[in-house]
Amino acid sequence: MYKALVFADRFFTPAVFEQATSQVPFWEGVQRVYYDLGWPEVPFCYGERLREYVPYPQEALKEVEEAEILVTQMGLVDEHLLQHAPRLQAVGCLRSGPVNVDHEALERRGIPLFFAPERSVEAVAEFTVGLFIAARRGIVRACREAFLGIWSQSSYFDYALAPLPLSQVTVGLIGFGKIARRVAQLLGPFFLVLFAFARWCRTTLLCPRRIWRCTECGRFRLKNSCKRRTLFLST
Repeated sequence: MYKALVFADRFFTPAVFEQATSQVPFWEGVQRVYYDLGWPEVPFCYGERLREYVPYPQEALKEVEEAEILVTQMGLVDEHLLQHAPRLQAVGCLRSGPVNVDHEALERRGIPLFFAPERSVEAVAEFTVGLFIAARRGIVRACREAFLGIWSQSSYFDYALAPLPLSQVTVGLIGFGKIARRVAQLLGPFFLVLFAFARWCRTTLLCPRRIWRCTECGRFRLKNSCKRRTLFLST
């Protein structure tokens, strides 16, 4: 039977991991040992080479001696830990950028590192759309003023200052990777016009009726000229 040492926290909980692996036959025969590192209540640490990590408890050095698999999110995976892991065969880091893992130490031992580059696509896209709408409508400012008992109608009902409806806005996406594509999907129901710029993109557009790609320069342009107000989102 394989053994996995899992550095859990308050976001990546043991329950979340158990649910995620419950339908994967491989994990049925894997013994799992969990350590809750307490993040985000326990803050990040920053070192000379590794960053955004939470130190592991000393007792983990004993557990990792018999582990073939190590799974972490924010837990530190450094040379010292790996020196106590002679049987380790794979490391999984549940982040888009495994900055808390010593890549070089793993390479020297021939241990593969698996991580999740697309993990934050949904969250970042939703946050981008939320900020876009909040900024255009002054939602944060209005909430703050309401909390202070202020109702400055001139800031919201002056036609020259009021934002256009989303259906009359043109949005430009700088970059057209997975996050930008998801942003385009989320903005789709608002019936606004989208265009993007991504020199390297060679894939099919999500909104073929609204934008097209120039084969010479790689720019995504509107099919029809439009005098609408244009806003740019960097994703």
